[in-house]
Amino acid sequence: MIPVPPCKKCLLREMAEGTDARREVEKALRRLPEKDLAPENVREKRLAACKGCESLSSGTCLLCGCYVELRAALRRGACPHVPDRWARDAKGITKEDEPYVYAEKTGAQRPLLVRQREEV
Repeated sequence: MIPVPPCKKCLLREMAEGTDARREVEKALRRLPEKDLAPENVREKRLAACKGCESLSSGTCLLCGCYVELRAALRRGACPHVPDRWARDAKGITKEDEPYVYAEKTGAQRPLLVRQREEV
């Protein structure tokens, strides 16, 4: 059998299930408190930015050495690229994602505008 080379522009979740790195990252994510995790839509947006970055190699950021799926999952996670590809604010949430985060927390059917949130 010919060994399959690692996917250079892949995330760990796109690689073989049995890899040590993938297992360790999944285990670390399960141990993190919910309050420290970014909402799912924010994580996915961050990972999409990582997938388009030239510094991604086999699920690892070549700028800082982290596993991007772990860094992207952290509410206060930051992109080491200059300029920051995630364009986050101090909470680790991008300005454009903030209404969606609020909607997730309140159970709103759709994102609310800032003016509408103040009325709630």
